[in-house]
Amino acid sequence: MRIPEGLVYLDNNATTACAPEVVAAMEPYWGAAFGNAESAHFAGRLARRAVESARAAVSGALGADPGQVFFTSGATEGNNWIFQAFADSKSAARRVAVSAIEHKSVLNAARRLESFGFEVALLPVTQDGVVDLAAAREAIRPGTGLVSVQLANNETGVVQPVRELAELAHEAGAFFHCDAVQALGKMPFSLADLGVDSAAFSAHKIHGPKGAGFLFLRAGANRFPFPMPLAGGGQECGVRPGTHNVPGIVGLGRAMELLPDASALARMKAMRDAFETAALVAIPGSRVNGAGAERLPNTTNLFIPGVPSDILMDSLPLFCVSNGSACNTGAIDPSYVLQAMGLSRDKARNCIRVSTSVSTLETELQSFLNALRAAKDALK
Repeated sequence: MRIPEGLVYLDNNATTACAPEVVAAMEPYWGAAFGNAESAHFAGRLARRAVESARAAVSGALGADPGQVFFTSGATEGNNWIFQAFADSKSAARRVAVSAIEHKSVLNAARRLESFGFEVALLPVTQDGVVDLAAAREAIRPGTGLVSVQLANNETGVVQPVRELAELAHEAGAFFHCDAVQALGKMPFSLADLGVDSAAFSAHKIHGPKGAGFLFLRAGANRFPFPMPLAGGGQECGVRPGTHNVPGIVGLGRAMELLPDASALARMKAMRDAFETAALVAIPGSRVNGAGAERLPNTTNLFIPGVPSDILMDSLPLFCVSNGSACNTGAIDPSYVLQAMGLSRDKARNCIRVSTSVSTLETELQSFLNALRAAKDALK
């Protein structure tokens, strides 16, 4: 399939292009270096060295120990893994708390626990999309066994007070999990400093391959407090038993080595701020959702009055933007994230997410804004 000439991709929170360096690093492991990382012969040892090199790249970038990093297929698997492990633990603590704006892989995993007799508390957010700490203090009380809050929201880019929430969870005796997939590569952080017990990540959000990710377990595999929910050959210390996806893991490791530095992140933020300033002038009545909170430097969620976002997007076929999570493409309802922030259903339908990468050009954002304004005027 041919990519249309002039296509502008501004949906990097959904997925990113695989970096050329990542593709090059993976290539040998599709061909000559095809060994199983668990095999004792030379081909297997070659694959094992590649896996462990990638593990060192991941742990080194995030201030973790290699023994705390376990490769998975991505964050959705990691999130579900934690909830299933907790359910299997038959814990006496029967209360689970998650934020109202979590990714569906967390929200639906939490709701599934309700069928097992667990109580699920949804932590509310402010109008800027930040988890309400006062409400969280009331909800995260003794008897709570698991708390899960994302590090940054995929739709608005709003950064959450994870360190403070982890402290609240630990005071109540609860395990704290974090879906950190959107924050990786867009803000500096250390897993040790965050104080989380576990965190899930995906490679395809950082210019790595789809189908690869990792789960951080602070206690490692041997001291993890819940039963391992999967059974198999024992790979990844039993956390993810199954043949290693060596090319994907190698690509993930290389992508971690290419994470943008402070100057690249500052450039992304400057582009975002300039785009938002121009958009608010060009489109009267528009506003940025979450503007009053700390946000990822690449994400803008823009309310545009008068025209539903799906109609606007249909009028902009050469611009890849979003009106919500990529996992909600077939959803009829407007964004539950924006509604949790206090937007009405009608206003939530009128919002577009623009998410850039380190390779996005200022001219691409300007081109999109010009086309957006023209489309809105034509549809009005």
